Amino acid sequence: MRHGIEGYLLAEREGHPDEGRICLVHVLKGRSLDDAVPVGLLEDEERLQLMEDGWRSNHISLEEKIVTVVDTMMSDTQLVPIEHRYASVRRRYGALPHHYEDESLAKRLSEEIAQLLGMTPYDALQELRDDLS
Repeated sequence: MRHGIEGYLLAEREGHPDEGRICLVHVLKGRSLDDAVPVGLLEDEERLQLMEDGWRSNHISLEEKIVTVVDTMMSDTQLVPIEHRYASVRRRYGALPHHYEDESLAKRLSEEIAQLLGMTPYDALQELRDDLS
């Protein structure tokens, strides 16, 4: 749960703010900082610090959306549909409400990317993998 904020803080300390932002954005999946606290993605002090630093969670770049969606389609070393990934998450960690919310948010971002690609991100990645084989 905390790998997003931990990655963000580490990247920030090392002078990589863009990479740090992606670390946090991919777990927030479009949630506001306020919504991240109750599900355990952030502590309230971290939320306040991010707000002081001018964090903008209401705007996610296309690149950040792509990273978020691709992350949700990876299970170990395999590409899987978003539904399969979250079914696995629920089996391993329990059917917590935020897992369903994560799946819904990831699907929404995936649909947005599909509109731009003319195919689902899953199909685009399958096609790319086939081309590279």
